[in-house]
Amino acid sequence: MLTRSKADELQLPGEDFWIFDARVVALLHFDDADDMTGVELITNPVEVLRYAQAREAAWHHAMPYDQFRG
Repeated sequence: MLTRSKADELQLPGEDFWIFDARVVALLHFDDADDMTGVELITNPVEVLRYAQAREAAWHHAMPYDQFRG
């Protein structure tokens, strides 16, 4: 778990995403009601690397769910 405030402090991307096979990023889009409206697939290696770096930074600063008191 990583709080939004800590993610903001670390200047991590604010959007939700998944990384598949270190080659494709699925960028999730949501509306103001927090309903998912679509998925954008990103395959540009430079952008995929940016998201992979953000994921690694998040993992480094995150804590296990059972220790989270957010």
